[in-house]
Amino acid sequence: MQALSVIKIVGSTLSSSRNVTLRFATFSRCLSPVLVNKNNNIDKQLIHTTAVVPVALNSFANSDSYVNRTRDFFKYHLFQKYKLRAKGFYLYRFIVDTIDHVGFIQDYRMADTFFSWFLITELHVWMMMVRLQDAGREGPDLIKNLVAAMWQDAHIRKKQLGKVKESTVREHMQEIGFQFNAAIIGYDEGIMTNDKVLAGALWRRLFQSECNNPEHLEQLVIYVHKTMKMLDDLPHETLFRASQIAWIDHKKCSPSIK
Repeated sequence: MQALSVIKIVGSTLSSSRNVTLRFATFSRCLSPVLVNKNNNIDKQLIHTTAVVPVALNSFANSDSYVNRTRDFFKYHLFQKYKLRAKGFYLYRFIVDTIDHVGFIQDYRMADTFFSWFLITELHVWMMMVRLQDAGREGPDLIKNLVAAMWQDAHIRKKQLGKVKESTVREHMQEIGFQFNAAIIGYDEGIMTNDKVLAGALWRRLFQSECNNPEHLEQLVIYVHKTMKMLDDLPHETLFRASQIAWIDHKKCSPSIK
């Protein structure tokens, strides 16, 4: 009886430590949510002496992994998080400062408006987002910060257009946000299928279904392909060196130019 009581105490202690470990692991996105219910507790089916004690002993034997996980958690939130934020904002600043917005508007006969500026920027942000998908573990955070920088800049530019009510600006930006999500889906579908689908996405979004010149549309499809190839060929480290990156000239993407 005394030995059985000791086993129960050890089992309950290890299971409680496992509970803490599982909760921390879930918070740091290092554990599948299947093991934790909606109340952030361990599934009751896992709490019994025959199953919990061997797993807990195994976890206890590998306790150094928890130390490394804790170290990585604090390293990310104290250093890496802000480093990736700076990189994402730097990439956006490079995009918006080096795109020939005026050339796009004039050559493709777009309206000289804030919305046209946003559509051109949106297209290049999407191409950079596709490239960052191959950036390893940093990719998702870089994409998130890149998009956050775009919205922050767009909101500031929108407010500088004149005396507009804040509620009106917020409502308009929300509507553009919905359109942005749909545009990303359309562009992704186009780049993963064929040029016809990509041309349709560009015609509906960038040209707002008002382009009657098929050469402009074909030129833009070629531009997207060449630009994405250029970004794919760049090493990951080079993405953060603006002096070594040059956008493809859209004027040189004519079908007659090889």
